[in-house]
Amino acid sequence: MTFIYSNDEVEGVSGAYIAPRYFDGVEPNAKKVYANDEKIIKAYQDAGVEVVQLEAPKKKVK
Repeated sequence: MTFIYSNDEVEGVSGAYIAPRYFDGVEPNAKKVYANDEKIIKAYQDAGVEVVQLEAPKKKVK
């Protein structure tokens, strides 16, 4: 299963969305993960799951 750790929808990616603040460990049936949080990325890499790093959201300048 694909998991996306993001507060915003990621264009062109489908799967289960989880807000990064709810990360409490590696999901047991994860096959691919999208994230930009280093803690989440490292945990899934250590578990042998394919990880795609998302770009950090761009800040809007006023």
